[in-house]
Amino acid sequence: MSFVRSQLGATPPGWRTLSFEEAFEDATGGNAKVQTSEYLTAGCLPVIDQGQSEIAGYVDGPELACKAKLPCVIFGDHTRALKWVNTPFVLGADGVKVLVPRDGVDPRFAFHYLQTVRLPEDLGYSRHFKYLKEIVVPAPPLPEQRRIAAILDKADAIRRKRQEAITLTDELLRSAFLEMFGDPGSNPRGWRTPTIDDFCVTGSGGTPSRTNLDRYYGGSIPWVKSGELRETVILSTEETITEEAIRESSVKWIPSGALLVAMYGATVGRIAQLGIRATSNQAVCHIVPDPTVAHTDFMFVGLQAQVPVWLGQAVGGAQPNISQGIIRATTIPLPPLREQMKFVEYAKKARLLLKHLKTAANEDAALSDSLTHRAFSGEL
Repeated sequence: MSFVRSQLGATPPGWRTLSFEEAFEDATGGNAKVQTSEYLTAGCLPVIDQGQSEIAGYVDGPELACKAKLPCVIFGDHTRALKWVNTPFVLGADGVKVLVPRDGVDPRFAFHYLQTVRLPEDLGYSRHFKYLKEIVVPAPPLPEQRRIAAILDKADAIRRKRQEAITLTDELLRSAFLEMFGDPGSNPRGWRTPTIDDFCVTGSGGTPSRTNLDRYYGGSIPWVKSGELRETVILSTEETITEEAIRESSVKWIPSGALLVAMYGATVGRIAQLGIRATSNQAVCHIVPDPTVAHTDFMFVGLQAQVPVWLGQAVGGAQPNISQGIIRATTIPLPPLREQMKFVEYAKKARLLLKHLKTAANEDAALSDSLTHRAFSGEL
């Protein structure tokens, strides 16, 4: 089965279709691979692995460079990550596939096309390359491939610049915090340092029994899971629960404005603010500061500085866990509320800007998706 063919429909007139092997050479074999423990923070060559980061680390040793023809595409067999590489690099660990577009296939066109592929999403950490090899690749004349690639490159550049603006605004907010209050780790201003338990109400939620789906799920009450703590502010949830679920389980109401911390799973240590009244599962710790002592906007940035400390105390293997006890015992430098409010006013302006930037970023993404669909449907 070809996942891409079923998604994009019939091949446009005048275009050929190529099998995966006709479009790409698997150039993975015969190359040195560097284990994670050998990554350096600086070196002569970047390490590209199957993780989400563009560069995983560095190594010294030109003899370790991948021998594949550049440019090439890196595919994460376990993670499904796709990366464009056009400079010398070293392969990281296992699970990395090096794909080199063959003659007659424009590399950027091929890369953009691979980004439209929808592979199975329920395989966990299993291998996905066997499914990628089943796809067919459209092949318009080479000049048309290059024209399409140039259009999609421009759309991608706009999207990246918008994301850079979002990242910069986030960094400015943290810089303003440090300028006003100093580094929370060293507390150079000598602010008092109570524990979170001293001035906050904390707690976690629960998961209603899945054996009573009709009784406990699908109601009107938002229910936050730890994996949803990806946004700065939580305004909606993937699942909802019923009043019965609250009465008959350990689930608790959490007020709007509370801070949420992911304690388990892939998002462990992530912090978000609740923008609605809601509930959560047991993997989320909620923190409600005493409003006469601390403002949540101040606490949001202040707590982010504590995340490395929490993770250093975490337990577990590949996905460490932090406990409510660790969070409650955390000390945090706490200036007087009147000093916090100066930062709060700045934060409101920065977050308004962030809201506009993220709205524009969503529009950019929608435009890019539309262009991509039209490009590979022969409509550009």
